[in-house]
Amino acid sequence: MVEPLPEYSVSTKESESSSEHAHHVANERLVSWYDACTSPAAEDADNTRAEIRDQTIGRANRENIKELLATAALYPLTVQREMPIEEFEHLISNARDEAGDAGLKVGPPQD
Repeated sequence: MVEPLPEYSVSTKESESSSEHAHHVANERLVSWYDACTSPAAEDADNTRAEIRDQTIGRANRENIKELLATAALYPLTVQREMPIEEFEHLISNARDEAGDAGLKVGPPQD
């Protein structure tokens, strides 16, 4: 229940009417806010922001993956498997090209 400000001298009937009005206004604002948050437009905006965030992260990680490929593969391929360094560099070059292709995705094909 909303109390009238101390400076006001209002009757009990006016106070109840004012409290009911304040409650109604607060309820309307809450319903309006909820409708705005759950509307399809709000969901679309959230999806768009999430897609933009994912694309930004993906672009940044694409460069990281290119560096990680050579780092992670160097010892196992050149020392353990005794791959010639020229073959290794060619393999990593091709892998970096594939990693830079945004059209390629890891995982099962999507229909």
